[in-house]
Amino acid sequence: MGFLGNVANNIQSGIPNVPQLEFPLNLTTILASFSVLTEGKEDLQPLWPESAQVADGDSFDFIIVGGGTAGCVLANRLSEVGDWSVLLIEAGGDPPLFSTIPGLLILFPHSPYDWDYRGEPQPPLFSALGQNRPLVTAGKMLGGTSSLNHLVWSRGRQYDFNEWNKSNWDWDTVLKYFKKSETMKDKTVLNSEHAKFHGNDGPIVLTGHENRPAFKKEFTLLEAFEDVGFKRVIDTNDPEELGFGQIPYTVNDYVGVRQSTASTYLMSAKERNNLLVLKNSLVTQIIIEEDSNRAVGVRVMISDEELDIFANTEIILSAGTYNSPQLLMLSGIGPQEELNKLNIEMKANLPVGRNMQDHAFSPVALRGKTSVISATQNVVGLLESGTFPLPCIQGFYGLNGTAPEIQHFQCMFGASSLLLFTFCQHVFNFKLEVCTSILEQTLVNETPFALVNLEFPKSTGTVTLRSTDPHDPPIIKFDYFSNPEDFHKLTDAVMNAAMLKNAKYFKDGDTDVVKLPLPECDGLSMDSREYWECYVRATTTSNFHTVGTCAMGEDGEGVVDTELRVHGISNLRVIDASVMPKEISGETCAATIMVAERGADLIKAAYGKLTG
Repeated sequence: MGFLGNVANNIQSGIPNVPQLEFPLNLTTILASFSVLTEGKEDLQPLWPESAQVADGDSFDFIIVGGGTAGCVLANRLSEVGDWSVLLIEAGGDPPLFSTIPGLLILFPHSPYDWDYRGEPQPPLFSALGQNRPLVTAGKMLGGTSSLNHLVWSRGRQYDFNEWNKSNWDWDTVLKYFKKSETMKDKTVLNSEHAKFHGNDGPIVLTGHENRPAFKKEFTLLEAFEDVGFKRVIDTNDPEELGFGQIPYTVNDYVGVRQSTASTYLMSAKERNNLLVLKNSLVTQIIIEEDSNRAVGVRVMISDEELDIFANTEIILSAGTYNSPQLLMLSGIGPQEELNKLNIEMKANLPVGRNMQDHAFSPVALRGKTSVISATQNVVGLLESGTFPLPCIQGFYGLNGTAPEIQHFQCMFGASSLLLFTFCQHVFNFKLEVCTSILEQTLVNETPFALVNLEFPKSTGTVTLRSTDPHDPPIIKFDYFSNPEDFHKLTDAVMNAAMLKNAKYFKDGDTDVVKLPLPECDGLSMDSREYWECYVRATTTSNFHTVGTCAMGEDGEGVVDTELRVHGISNLRVIDASVMPKEISGETCAATIMVAERGADLIKAAYGKLTG
């Protein structure tokens, strides 16, 4: 059956023998059928046909470490300069064929295309999660996490970037790069005053919501939120306006495929002779000259062979929030006390791996109206070539002011939804009994399901080395509620989410909150704040939006300066989500692309190559 069939069987086998609705297709049948179509064909038409042929001692003008979300953008933009030679090094290979189908994003966790990291257990948190540990899904392939993420294009707001408080990273500056990266196709947005905030000829095509029956239910959700006091908005990427609206997705609706930075930015540079891509190759160290603290090359593992490859101009680290700090520390750049623990010679004492920020989220499931039809629709929807196999909306609001402190992501699953079960257990790692309970309580009911995110955490986590072996995963500690204010805000927001049951549409259907099996919360009334505080401690986990581990800041405070150059080490930059000094409101894919677009222009300007 191969990889896809095994995933299907593993998911299906986790569902206990509870009464099921009768429908003609099931998850195993669908995925197994898709497996028959794709098994053994993943490499027939690879995105980048050949891996570069390199030898020990070879040199290039620029070496980009990491062919993920940011790295593919940089590879395109730097290779626009015809007399620069550019080498992109990626630890993984090409994305699989199933990555192009939006609804099959559920297959990526624990696959060969995922780094498959785990956060550390931190009692009393995470008790509703498998092994009491949050998953850390991150792409290990060309396009990185943009090749496996949940397709939402949520850029952040003017408030977010003003909070960065860094020169040349103000809202007006970053908006230019957001617009440069996108082609907005949503007619509702384009026919409104919001069109001025969007691009029309960028590499990432953003789908609209026309002609898709599944999206009609989004208006039901929007009306429900209006009914409980929230504003409806046309554009959830408006710089200032808060409220609930439809979601732009990174899907080219004309051909129904995912828009990753590999399939867009990298593919459009495919014919350039000055760009080489080295796949399935792990960079294990940045080579730094002893006397000058100048980065001159990288040590890379290709199969069982280790080579030194050199950069004539600069090395750019774009390995992501977890792997960029890991590689810096392995190379002697990091907190002195961490390097001393592993007897690593220090090149620069910088706060690498600190300041990790994430959108902690807690889920809320409702048992909605009776709906025996939508169960079949959900299963069939897995292979729909649209943006998402079910209707979803998102909203942003402040608890005590105008800052977008909370992102509320609300979807409408059908009755007895195997898809929801898969998200619950396979994607977000909730325990079997938690996901089974949701399924059992919604056998014949629609299932409104929310992810409630805390947007601007004051708590910060860390990424540190487990050992000096570059193959060992880093130690990831989220420390979500080390600042109690974060805990209280997320609890407030989760209680707000539960109140959606009072909207007229749901109230008419005798809707109620699904009670999860949380032994530590037994004996507490669901109408009490004490219950929801217990609930949040147990169910909070990562929404895979981590940033900040190589943050911009002044020397002594940050890892890189405002031009993304590593303090104290010449010819070395970090350009990826790890440089963001503060979390943004919304998913981090769009902002990471913006950082890479801006970073490419900073490099071009430094060498007199910036035009236009």
